[in-house]
Amino acid sequence: MFKSPLAVLMGTAVFLATNAASALPEITWPTGSSRQAQTNQLPSGLPVDPTLPVDPTLPVDPTLPVDPFPNDPPEAPQTVTITQREADAIAVTWLNHSTSETMNLVLRRLGGAGTWTTRAWLGPLDGWSTYTDHGLSPDTLYCYRIETQNAAGNSAFSPQRCAYTKDATGRQVWRVQLRVVTADVSGADTDDVVVVRLNSQYQDYRPAFNHTWVEYSHNDFERGDTFVYDLSLDLLNDLSAITQLSIEKAGTDGWCIEEVELVVNGRPIFQRVFGATSATCRWLDGDPGSSDTLTIGHDELRAHPLWATFVQPFPDLTIVNDEIVSRVEAMIGHAIHGTPLYWGELNGPAYVEVTFADTDRLHVDVDLKAEIDGPNPEVDIDFDLVVQVTCDGDRVDLSIETENFTVEADYGLLGELSQAFLCTFVADWSCIEEKVEDEVEAGWNPVGLATAFEAGGLCPSVVVTPSGDIEFSVN
Repeated sequence: MFKSPLAVLMGTAVFLATNAASALPEITWPTGSSRQAQTNQLPSGLPVDPTLPVDPTLPVDPTLPVDPFPNDPPEAPQTVTITQREADAIAVTWLNHSTSETMNLVLRRLGGAGTWTTRAWLGPLDGWSTYTDHGLSPDTLYCYRIETQNAAGNSAFSPQRCAYTKDATGRQVWRVQLRVVTADVSGADTDDVVVVRLNSQYQDYRPAFNHTWVEYSHNDFERGDTFVYDLSLDLLNDLSAITQLSIEKAGTDGWCIEEVELVVNGRPIFQRVFGATSATCRWLDGDPGSSDTLTIGHDELRAHPLWATFVQPFPDLTIVNDEIVSRVEAMIGHAIHGTPLYWGELNGPAYVEVTFADTDRLHVDVDLKAEIDGPNPEVDIDFDLVVQVTCDGDRVDLSIETENFTVEADYGLLGELSQAFLCTFVADWSCIEEKVEDEVEAGWNPVGLATAFEAGGLCPSVVVTPSGDIEFSVN
């Protein structure tokens, strides 16, 4: 299931209400401690913010290692992760690996290169512990590590984990697009694949792991062309989760960018013009002295006038068919990256068709091919998008569920495709279905906008029009 934001007109007033910030645990005081700290034992698992990916090493065996030489300094804490972030607080969780410690220290620094200071002194701990650091500045990077002490000395430091606090504005994200102008100069176009990241790709930073492989059906990044690409909203529950704009080209075919623009909720939020000549456009390639990655960092994004003056607009009350097609096509391209599937031969007016099926559903038809030994067969994917609105108090969510997923292909291809998608069983479409559906859903933000009304509180209705649009109204 995926949800899209919705604002509803009622009378003469429309208001946006953001989700209430989820409460972080209150500070408690370890017995005998002279410092303020918070430790919460977690015997049955981590209280994890679902929008934050947890380190893939979780869970681990808590018994290994545990001070194999008790007369030596203790073992370092392990499996450190950021489990919650708010505008004024960050929660860091770790696993104790010592039975002989007398003290645990939580160290923090501002940014990635500041001076480490001790934030909390904690007594002996057992198992999982969480420390919540309060009183932080919004939209700021903080880094943490843990150190353990006993009579013999100090442990090694735990791995560092860093996180940006939220920006306290509550601005939500329901669509992100990248507009790219390829310079009209010799050799500027590329056939290489491109990945766009809107936050870190590394597990020691939060937020992290948002990325989109840009693989539309048309020829991308042609010389002199301008294209606008929809990006995945996976793990982007608010605007402050966009901490960078990174465009990376994989391959040896150089590409030169004349202009790049980031668009959020239909409005430009960052723009950079490099130049239209071979000397001024931004080359992405692996040649000596060059780089295959363009990265615009957090501070540069925030300093741009468009970002500084960005006002969250009201979502449109009509989601037009062209937008639906673009978002579905973007996520299908992302889903098939690295698999034998690629954009195939047209069996209709477009590679992705989204058409009216009923007043509450759309039908999606995707034309692909598969690259295998011998002739490359066609692969046709079909599914329905079932549209509905749910209301809870003054919160209104649009949800769209995928149903009736089918794949048509030569049966002899089934086993090879199943293995390429890492299916548990050969000749099984279920994990292919899951992968495609997951990525299609990631093209829509799972966080809806709440709405508040001057009076009333009627739940809006939603209908799919014969032209394949989605329309909302309050009767």
